[in-house]
Parts: sequence; structure tokens; C-alpha cells
Amino acid sequence: MALNTVRYAALDYAIIRDNLPAMSGIRSQEPKVEEAVVRTPKDLVWPSLCWFAGVIVLYVLSIGPVLRITENMNISNPHPAAQFFTHLYKPIEWAYANTFLHKPIGVYYHLWVPDTIDKDGNVKHN
Repeated sequence: MALNTVRYAALDYAIIRDNLPAMSGIRSQEPKVEEAVVRTPKDLVWPSLCWFAGVIVLYVLSIGPVLRITENMNISNPHPAAQFFTHLYKPIEWAYANTFLHKPIGVYYHLWVPDTIDKDGNVKHN
């Protein structure tokens, strides 16, 4: 009789041991391994274009504060900073002088330096 009791106790222990994770809410599954996302160059086209467009927009919009600073500090062309900004913003100045963007760029200039540029985007002549 004692032998059967030991056998049943061992059997009960084995059943409990094997079902313990299921009984305690812990599943004895292998840990989930996330699959690495494989990106192709095609997947990077839109993010790259968005970053490029953002940089161009910031470049164009940055000329306004530069105009305000150079006007308020009376920085003229012989000054090295004025020469640097003249070269840096040469493409925008060309677009202002030679393309249909004259009025939109000029109106933007007027927002920053209204004493120099009139509300139609033209340079004021004193």
C-alpha cells in the first residue's frame, strides 16, 4: 500500500510539474522573436524626399531673419558676414530678380524688412 501511495504521489508531482506554467497563467512557449524589418532602398525614397523638401523650405525661409539681422546691425557688403550671406542666398536672389517668383519672394521680404521692401515686393527707392 505504501508503494502505491508513493507511485501516485510521484505521478501527481509529474502532472503538477508539467502543468504548472499553464495553471499559473505562464505559458511555456518559446519566447517570441520579432522579425527584423528589412528596408529596401525603395522604402527610403519618400522619407528622403520629405527631408530634402524640408531642408529646402527651411533654407528659403531663413533668408527673412537674415535680412532683418543684417539690416538692424547695419552690416554692409564689405563686411565678411555680408559677403557670406550674399553667396549663401545667391540662388534666392536670382529667383527674386529673374523669375515669376519675384512677387512672392518680395512679399516675404516685406514681412521681415518693411522699411526696405514695399508691400508689393519691390525695393523701395528713397
